[in-house]
Amino acid sequence: VLLGLHFLTWMESLFLIPVALSTTVVVTYPLINAFFEGITRKSLRGTEILGLALAFVGVLIATRPQLGSEAGVQGVFLAFIGSLCAAGYFYLGRTSRKAGMPLTDYAIIAYTSASLTLLAYALITNSNILPTTTASWAYVFLLAAIPMLGGHTVMNYLLKRMKSYVVTSIALGEPPGATLLANLILGQQVQAETLGGMALALVGILITVRESMRNSKPK
Repeated sequence: VLLGLHFLTWMESLFLIPVALSTTVVVTYPLINAFFEGITRKSLRGTEILGLALAFVGVLIATRPQLGSEAGVQGVFLAFIGSLCAAGYFYLGRTSRKAGMPLTDYAIIAYTSASLTLLAYALITNSNILPTTTASWAYVFLLAAIPMLGGHTVMNYLLKRMKSYVVTSIALGEPPGATLLANLILGQQVQAETLGGMALALVGILITVRESMRNSKPK
């Protein structure tokens, strides 16, 4: 269900704010997972706090140009909810996989429940979810093959052996890639302020995750 809500809120945010900003806010979930890992250790190291602060300031800088409009505020809020849902999804995935649940069983349960969640939303809102063109079907196939099978399934496999914030740090490559594709395909231009905030946020997330990894190693 959390995976379905993650995609739902993230996709809705993309109708309201630029791809670059939405993706940057969404991929703060490794930061959220690392933060809660620090809380469970009952301590946050100085470097982790620095990373958290940098990421927080970066997100504030990146989102500031969008906060002047109602649509911008809604878009940022939806993207953040999507990040929280992703953090919860990967945390539960780590718990389930570490407990011994086979990858195939976990993937079937997670993807089926996510699909049913989105289907229920589509029926309630009377949304047309079927592709209407050949190109649309091709994009759907690519989304299923690359981000889901090649992305989420690989991450779910790794969750058995690695902590959730370590696995999800893979997502740090999404904002630069998504920004480039949005520029090439959609013609979206990104303000310098947003780009600067994005870079600072990603650096902060990377610092926090790396420090959490170092502190979680057996002494």
